[in-house]
Amino acid sequence: MNLSDTQRVEILILLNGDKTRTQKQVCEIFNTKYPDRRISQSTVGRIENKFREFANVTDIPKSGRKRILDDEQKLDILLDIQDNPHKPTREVAADNDTGRCVVELIRKFRSCDAIRPIVRDYNGIVTLHRYTFFDNAEAGSMKFN
Repeated sequence: MNLSDTQRVEILILLNGDKTRTQKQVCEIFNTKYPDRRISQSTVGRIENKFREFANVTDIPKSGRKRILDDEQKLDILLDIQDNPHKPTREVAADNDTGRCVVELIRKFRSCDAIRPIVRDYNGIVTLHRYTFFDNAEAGSMKFN
């Protein structure tokens, strides 16, 4: 569970406001104040190091390909698979600018009837019945977001 920027600043204030507090003491104070957001001593240390290095507590952008697919990309993959179920996985991935593993997971859930039928109405608008496999996948161990 991610901490908000306000909570991170609060940790820094607890740590640096009174120079006699240790990371462990700050951790205990924070966990007492926010019992639903328990942190460890290493979390306090990482926040302190991030602030010293970058003078900021917000998440730093990561390099590399983003794993997040927006709803439009997910729908494009679903439609591509539905229109041509025998199309090679690599080709579907290349056409939709995503990884092969993502398409394989989508195919796996589709074969388990986790995808509800997709219907196009007379205006070409795509409608998903009930919920898609992404809702079902998030309930289990697979996550696409």
